[in-house]
Amino acid sequence: MHTLRPALWGCGLIFCGVLNAQAQEQEGTRYHVALTSNYVFRGISQSDNHAALQGGIDYQHAGGLYAGAWGTTQDIPNTRAHLRADGYGGFNYQSPNGLGFDVGARAYTNAFVVPGQRRDFFWEVYGGLKFGPASFNLAHDFDNQDTYAEGGMTYDLGSGVMLDLHVGHYFIKAADLGDDYTDFGIRVSRMFGDLEASLSVTDTTQEPSNDLNDATLILSGKYRF
Repeated sequence: MHTLRPALWGCGLIFCGVLNAQAQEQEGTRYHVALTSNYVFRGISQSDNHAALQGGIDYQHAGGLYAGAWGTTQDIPNTRAHLRADGYGGFNYQSPNGLGFDVGARAYTNAFVVPGQRRDFFWEVYGGLKFGPASFNLAHDFDNQDTYAEGGMTYDLGSGVMLDLHVGHYFIKAADLGDDYTDFGIRVSRMFGDLEASLSVTDTTQEPSNDLNDATLILSGKYRF
């Protein structure tokens, strides 16, 4: 069963804390907290289909450098590590003609592991391109030689409503983590001041099918300050 391999859609480069290639923001630090009905990473529930509390901090330099940390509660079967913490940093840029890129690295770990339990830690390097509504991202885990590729489209539906379409494919090398699979997602979101509300549907082709990788509906709220 493939577990602690957060999307960068549940936490993919589209949904998680990592900054996508986009118009550079003003230099500064931002915080966010979120509550989601199901923490799904690359199509697979990391919270046993239960709610999760999440939060993070991001620093963006006006020149394009950024760094941050992100954490979430989790409930992975057969483990007793109920908190995950990530750290990441990189560089993003968007040209006046709308072409942007994002490169960086991200480390994932189970936090506060109980005595005697192995800490699950790995890190990835990633790179992404964005042009208009389309984006493509690639992440590679050198420890396990796993690679995750994802593409997305973002549409402004008007009245502040945004539509995100996502497809990703996991190329898995480690024999104990199962076979390659594809995940899909559709997300509708809207900002209400500093509060973002979203509704998502995700599914995967992972076999065997179970309640952690089947199609699921996710309701989330994120507050930025």
